Amino acid sequence: MRTFFSETFRATADPRFRSIQLPPVFDRTREILQLKLSPVCHLLGTMRFSRDKLYLTGYRHRYGILEAHKGAFEVLGCKETA
Repeated sequence: MRTFFSETFRATADPRFRSIQLPPVFDRTREILQLKLSPVCHLLGTMRFSRDKLYLTGYRHRYGILEAHKGAFEVLGCKETA
């Protein structure tokens, strides 16, 4: 599956969206080395919640990820890719 950045780079040829795919272990290693975080520490943005528990509380996504991608492509002024 293509990521948002690779699709956007292909659609716009904007070098800001050029990216490479790396396994998550590389990002975690960077956090440990650069930010001096322990492997079990979760930053606010990486907190994990059970999907089932969220839905039981009545939480619903306002938009799906495809809708968010579509909105981003509209903002960038490029055609959506399939």
